[in-house]
This record gives sequence, C-alpha cells and structure tokens, in this order.
Amino acid sequence: MKSVLKVFKWIVYAIVALLLLKVLVAAFTMISAGLALATLAMWGGGVLLVGGGIAFAAFKLLGSKKK
Repeated sequence: MKSVLKVFKWIVYAIVALLLLKVLVAAFTMISAGLALATLAMWGGGVLLVGGGIAFAAFKLLGSKKK
C-alpha cells in the first residue's frame, strides 16, 4: 500500500513539475514576444523620428528656397 502511495506521490510531483514548466514556457514566450514587440516599436519610433526630422529639414530648406 505504501509503495502505491509513493508512486502516486511521484506522479503528482511529475504533473506539478510539467504544469510549472508549461507556465514558465508560456511566461517566457510572452516576455520574449513582448520584448520583440517593444524592440519593433522602438525601431519604428526611431525610423519615424529620423524620417520626420529629415522631412522637416527638407520642408524648411524648400520653404526657405521659395522665399
């Protein structure tokens, strides 16, 4: 009877460990996806800022040339 309990206990431990692993993997994928999105957003923001700055400078130069 005790050996059955021991085996059952190990099965429960294995299930709990698998669930924990699943949660950790899910958390890791969420974090990595979040980091990827943040990186993309940062790159996009940088490109927009640089593009906006260039466009603004070109607009200013063209505006000053027309006068």
